[in-house]
Amino acid sequence: MKAIVMEIGPEHTIALTPQGEYIRLKTLSHYKVGCEVEYTSAPAIKHWARYAFAAAVLIFCIGIGGFIHAYTTPYSYVNLDINPSVEIAVNRFDHIINVKGMNADGDALLFNQSVIYKPLRNGVDILLEKLDQGGYLPADSQSTLVFTIASEDQRKIDHLDEAIGEAINQKLSAQSKVEAYVIHTDMKTHSNAGKYNLSSGRFLLIQELQKTTNQNLNPTVMKDTPIAQIVKMIREKTTELTGSEESSFGQGLLKPIMPQGKQRQQDQNIRQKKERQDNQQRQQERQNIRQQKSQGSQQKQEWQDNQQRQQEGHNIKQQKSQDGLQRQEQQGSRQRQERQNIRQQKRQDVQQKQKSQSNRQRQEP
Repeated sequence: MKAIVMEIGPEHTIALTPQGEYIRLKTLSHYKVGCEVEYTSAPAIKHWARYAFAAAVLIFCIGIGGFIHAYTTPYSYVNLDINPSVEIAVNRFDHIINVKGMNADGDALLFNQSVIYKPLRNGVDILLEKLDQGGYLPADSQSTLVFTIASEDQRKIDHLDEAIGEAINQKLSAQSKVEAYVIHTDMKTHSNAGKYNLSSGRFLLIQELQKTTNQNLNPTVMKDTPIAQIVKMIREKTTELTGSEESSFGQGLLKPIMPQGKQRQQDQNIRQKKERQDNQQRQQERQNIRQQKSQGSQQKQEWQDNQQRQQEGHNIKQQKSQDGLQRQEQQGSRQRQERQNIRQQKRQDVQQKQKSQSNRQRQEP
């Protein structure tokens, strides 16, 4: 009798007979799932076990089907723009499931180069290496590289952003003049960009350029405009309108990705600038303190001088008052002395007169 192998275990194999019964056989080395094997007799699996096994097979098939659907369905999209433009479809597990060129240079970049089913990080490494070999990332001249991540899952966007940043740090550490940016967006923007056969990043940058220039630009016409030129036009127009290219450029749109060497240099420049600012601030504070002390000393001296003038004025008034009192006392003393002298003179005159009268009376016979 013959049966079809359904499941192979280390000791026993489950097989299905032409009568629809599941039987258990001893596992042999040549057994494979789906193959037909000969058997003489074998105990049939009980009715309830038969259904349990069928249910397990069904659940297994459903699980496999769900996994296959999740693995083959795009969950996020990553666009790479420099002049070649490439779109990468990434599944839920961060593996590349499709890649296509968005222009002729993008098709040439992907020619004879497979990144399908590789993790996004590895795929980006391969594309960066290919760009470097193609002369798109020269170390002696400026170039602009823009990645755009489109997804409805912000945590997934952040995770893919981190993976791209790691690839940039590894591959572009020597290319100090490469400006690398990343843009975060949603699937609606990706769909709108697809209507013009543009990457999401190029589509968003064209919209940004429209806002800064107040012009109605045709996205299709700008399909082959180098991405570096678009970024430069936005920067120049923003600087012209606001006086600072950082006032609106790149806020909420372009986020710089710095290679580690360039990041360290920028961090060092920032630290040096901050140290200079701190030194200038400390010097200004010391100067302000000296100025305040000088002003305080000057104010104190003025206050002392004013107090001294007031004291001198008070002393002068007091001296004048004392001199006046002294003069009044002297004048009163003179007046009293004069009155006393007058009274004394009068007494002397009276006495003299009385004496004269007495003498005349004695001389008269």
